[in-house]
Amino acid sequence: MGSEFFTFVKSGGGALIFKKGAKTPAEMASKIADAEKGGDAGDGSASGGQLQASSQGNDEKSAKDMPKTSDSEEVFTWTDINYSVPYDGGERQLLNNVQGYAKPGVMVALMGASGAGKTTLLNTLSQRQRMGTVSGNMLVDGRPLGPEFQRTTGFVEQMDLHDMTATVREAIEFSAVLRQDRDVPKEEKVAYVDEIIELLELREIQHVLIMSLGVEQRKRITIAVELAAKPSLLFLDEPTSGLDSQSAYSVVRFIQKLARAGHGIICTIHQPSSLLIQQFDMILALNPGGNTFYFGHVGDNGSEVNKYFSERGVSCPPQKNIAEFILETAAKGGKRQDGKRLNWNEEWKHSQENKTLLAEIDHLNQERSKIPTKQVFTKHEYASPIYLQCTMLTRRMFTQHWRDPSYYYGKIFVAIIVGIFNGFTFWKLGNTVADMQNRMFTSFLIVLIPPTVVNAVVPKFYQNMALWEARENPSRIYGWFAFCTASVVTEIPISILSSVLYWLLWYYPTGLPTDSSTAGYVFWMTMLFFLFQASWGQWICAFAPSFTVISNVLPFFFVMFSLFNGVVRPYAQLSVFWRYWMYYVNPSTYWIGGVIAATLSGTSVQCGPGEAAVFDPPPGQTCGQYAAAFVREAGQGYLMNPDGISQCGYCPYRDGTEYMKSLNVVPGDKWRYLPIFLAFCVSNWALVYFFVYAVRVRRWGFGLGYVFGPLGMVGGALESGIKKMIGWGRVGSG
Repeated sequence: MGSEFFTFVKSGGGALIFKKGAKTPAEMASKIADAEKGGDAGDGSASGGQLQASSQGNDEKSAKDMPKTSDSEEVFTWTDINYSVPYDGGERQLLNNVQGYAKPGVMVALMGASGAGKTTLLNTLSQRQRMGTVSGNMLVDGRPLGPEFQRTTGFVEQMDLHDMTATVREAIEFSAVLRQDRDVPKEEKVAYVDEIIELLELREIQHVLIMSLGVEQRKRITIAVELAAKPSLLFLDEPTSGLDSQSAYSVVRFIQKLARAGHGIICTIHQPSSLLIQQFDMILALNPGGNTFYFGHVGDNGSEVNKYFSERGVSCPPQKNIAEFILETAAKGGKRQDGKRLNWNEEWKHSQENKTLLAEIDHLNQERSKIPTKQVFTKHEYASPIYLQCTMLTRRMFTQHWRDPSYYYGKIFVAIIVGIFNGFTFWKLGNTVADMQNRMFTSFLIVLIPPTVVNAVVPKFYQNMALWEARENPSRIYGWFAFCTASVVTEIPISILSSVLYWLLWYYPTGLPTDSSTAGYVFWMTMLFFLFQASWGQWICAFAPSFTVISNVLPFFFVMFSLFNGVVRPYAQLSVFWRYWMYYVNPSTYWIGGVIAATLSGTSVQCGPGEAAVFDPPPGQTCGQYAAAFVREAGQGYLMNPDGISQCGYCPYRDGTEYMKSLNVVPGDKWRYLPIFLAFCVSNWALVYFFVYAVRVRRWGFGLGYVFGPLGMVGGALESGIKKMIGWGRVGSG
């Protein structure tokens, strides 16, 4: 049944997946799929430009015909930027006195050899560095950066990180609604999304799920999502990485359209072709160590670049790629006419071009600082209020689970299967001593569910948290509180549904009491249990710094949860070390104890064959006369035939209350354990908020580095030792 109603389609295969109900003609879907297939085979521009059926002439429309998607005239400048990180007991300099500027309508390419510091500079300028020391001046219109800088600028990651179950339009609208100023009406934000879709030629695929798109199309969506915030400045980290030449040109063509639309562009680019580098207006070239050796205009066919280097005795050969010329020149160095070797870092530092650049930066800062600042209400770190963040993200997560149903399906499947096996294994329990034990075990078997459910919760939560940490929080789309709230809320409905299914399939087949007080109590405890295990997996994931730590921690929690609750080993037999703390901090103690107190209290016990102690009284005495004193002294059990004169039967338990004493449970624990277990559920939710904020926002380590660091070193040493042994064995055998 589940396989008939649920779809488990993943990305790949070249087929576009449209949102259900999207009004897209079937023939258009086929056309786009064919174009996408062709693009993946090597023609990336086919999947982008040809879908729009627009001519090359339209792609090169003049600036006056291009829609202005940014009306900002802010100028971003940076001077004397230095960045160093801790390294081998000291510090390592990654950026060294870098300066430059970015203006609306200007495309700046950050170039350099691998390891020169292109991405480091981009992350530093965009305020995305999380460690190390940054110094220097970064100004917008001559003023220090405000708390809204990350929100009002766009950062296009090298990896296209998205909620893969969202459609193109949904992803762009989500960014626009949450990142544009809170005073802008939603209708205006949605209208702006339409402009972005038209600008980046996404109209025909706006209702397609992102998971089914190709590389070049996802890159355009990544740009569109950032563009939806109406950024005055757009940072891009190697947007052409992994693309063929035509797809790369298609992406750069779209970036050029953004510059024409009024956005400032700062873009790292690695080994661009001659055609690509000509699309940029300026180049900032770095040498290893983060040293600038050129910042200036490109010029027609690289004329401005060639002029700078030819004045110093090194000219670019005709027909040579100017980008390759810059990198090769920096690597090889060069010689002056007098034979001295050129140091391009020092040449730039003392050049007239550098002095002109610094003077221009000062002029820009002085002129722009005279312009009045924006109103105070735009100075929020997050544009949207917390309530809107929570509702938008919760709706998106519910949609994510609906379109990728394997997560919910797995939870329902586990609840049904375990419920059926548990309920029908202990079918219609009676009142014998063995049945009392089976009543205990049928309640205990719910501990089989958390290992499966928690191991499903952890990767789902980790995946969403990784997206939030890598892209959506640095872009200030929504904060940690909204993320925690949406993650917790979206688990509640499926937990309730799973608990209802499990309870129905387990409780009634086992023949447990059906009175409203008992059945209702067990139902609420079962619901709390399913809520508990979901939030349990979430806070463990929020707490652990990596999947390695999670894989090490989870078995410990599962063993403690299942073992120290008085069932596998009765309370009286636990060692002193575990008895007085682990038993009482274990949540399963209170769930199992509460359910046992509810289902066994008042249940009479009727010993079955072989369960009673049989003896004969002395001649002339009845069973009651001979053994009544023993029964009173024992304080539990009863005589099965007190008036008999032979074959006396002593049943060790009179009712379920007496049986519960062996488990350290009394009838009063029923209502006492319910609020305690509820407190565990609430504390789990509180820990989700606490650990996400402490570990993911504040970056508190709680000393785990001192714990897992040595363990990692030991593991590495063992691994290397084993490899050496294997290597020696092979040498010896040879």
